Amino acid sequence: MKSRTGAVLFWLAMGLVLSGVEGARAAAPEIPAALKLPPAAPPEPAAVEPAADVPAAEVAAAPEAATNLPPPEQRLAALKDADLETLKAAEAACMKAAEAYSASVPELHRQMRATYEDVEQNDPAIQGLKKQIADLKANLDKLLLDHPAVLEKRQAIDKAQQDMLAELRLRTELRGLIAAKEQETVPASE
Repeated sequence: MKSRTGAVLFWLAMGLVLSGVEGARAAAPEIPAALKLPPAAPPEPAAVEPAADVPAAEVAAAPEAATNLPPPEQRLAALKDADLETLKAAEAACMKAAEAYSASVPELHRQMRATYEDVEQNDPAIQGLKKQIADLKANLDKLLLDHPAVLEKRQAIDKAQQDMLAELRLRTELRGLIAAKEQETVPASE
């Protein structure tokens, strides 16, 4: 029963890891074709060695080691006729490689973010593009503010504000007149 629960938990964890990777891939900007590297030549098929117990410190470095492994399809083809012990050892090695890849993803995300921020701050081409964007934004704002339809509304606002001030001045003068009239109607005996 424990092995079945472990297998379920493993596949659940792998699903979460893979969905996180796909989410990050979907959120990442598309890499221009000019920046993409050509695919690497497939490595020579190698014999699969049984996995020995690997210390935790080495698991963190395992993604680099795992990249030296042949592709899973080649390893599976080489293991089709293997004995039970070799298959179990290969399964353990696959699990360790998957765990190592999974453990490396957060650090790789952190490194990618740091690199992104460094490039954003220090790359002259990016800085030039940001300046062009700022200039275009300023030009767009100027064009919008000087557009005849916007100018017409701005003039309407100015006129409404002037009319409001005139009404407030009139109100102040009317209050003065009202106060003067009230003074005239008040008997002098008080």
